[in-house]
Amino acid sequence: PIPFVTGHSQDFDASGLSLTDRDLFPVIAMLQKLQHVKSVDLTGNHALTQDSIAPLLARLAEGPGSDMLRLSFRSCLSIGQTSVDKLSGLLPTFVSLRQLDLSQICFSRANSVTLAQFVAAHPCLAHLNLAGTGFGKLGDRSAFCFSLVASSLSLVSLDLSWNTLDKEGLVALGKGLSSSATLERLFVAGCSAKSPNFRDQPIEYFLELLAKNQSLRFLDLSMNHIDFRGALIIEDALDLHEKLRE
Repeated sequence: PIPFVTGHSQDFDASGLSLTDRDLFPVIAMLQKLQHVKSVDLTGNHALTQDSIAPLLARLAEGPGSDMLRLSFRSCLSIGQTSVDKLSGLLPTFVSLRQLDLSQICFSRANSVTLAQFVAAHPCLAHLNLAGTGFGKLGDRSAFCFSLVASSLSLVSLDLSWNTLDKEGLVALGKGLSSSATLERLFVAGCSAKSPNFRDQPIEYFLELLAKNQSLRFLDLSMNHIDFRGALIIEDALDLHEKLRE
């Protein structure tokens, strides 16, 4: 049995257990009697739907999740838009959260804006994974959202991989990084939209701003249509970057 269910842990770690809604309902009932939940990890539970996720979030927000440090819905592919809406609205109640993994969860434009505002305002969120969430498809809100995320004063690691970022979004991200003093690890694999004329790739605008950042130690730029022009920009940026080693 899961240690959380037997009362031996404050960490609800159900990663990869193939839970169904019926499995989660008793856990939701348990939360009424608990004062503290340190982490919730439902990574890879593809069968969970909004029927259980929405009430789980609501119950956590009522009290036991106020000091929660880690929350992961990574690859919970069936949770539905209702659960995403609920999560977006309740995130500010998780004031102690340090790790948030929402990778592979589809976010609407409205929810993306709400999430960006949460990240910018949160006092201690250090690790954020938004890989494959559609976070880059923001239209005229792209620059606004990426500026907010990059303005976080607490983020140490940010994963935006496999989201299609346009020029405006990449420029806003690059400008935000210019003033970041905390971000050490950034993943933007497979993020750059492709230029129709194969010149002036969107990722190049981000690379030109990279030299102004002095906090990054790790950067993943793989699968971004970087040609020899982009490689030269990276070379120049690395000459000015003292900490970036990977």
